[in-house]
Amino acid sequence: MNGVKFHRISQMSRENLSQITGISIPTLRTMEQAINPGRICSANYRKVSSALGVSADELIRNDYPDFRKRAPYPSKTEHPSNCIAIYRLTKMLTFQQLAEHMKVTSRERARQVCAEEIPLQKHIATLAKRENISVTEFINRYSVQEGN
Repeated sequence: MNGVKFHRISQMSRENLSQITGISIPTLRTMEQAINPGRICSANYRKVSSALGVSADELIRNDYPDFRKRAPYPSKTEHPSNCIAIYRLTKMLTFQQLAEHMKVTSRERARQVCAEEIPLQKHIATLAKRENISVTEFINRYSVQEGN
């Protein structure tokens, strides 16, 4: 991921950046996808640099981590005390990745498991085995602690 997208994602929406800099949203998208930054007007890089508070050199770098590999925001359907849901968020897994870890058939089934108040023991056992810990230790490690 390049620096324009990396720094923009960590600070503001594309719409906000567009308003601050006066650069159109399609142009910002192009800047975020630019493989050859030399083809984009340098004045736009200066405006984005100023708005984000980083140097132009930081904006044209292409070695930033890709946020898309991280788990999405917590699902509105996940039960907040479900140890598997907590595991998913802690490990930054998507529902598809969780499904693969639990050896269930689909992303939707993984989402359903996370929505249950108390997940099935077999799913906990599968994940505990993957983590090389006991079921009890898995539950303790990925449970909501009092005071949190």
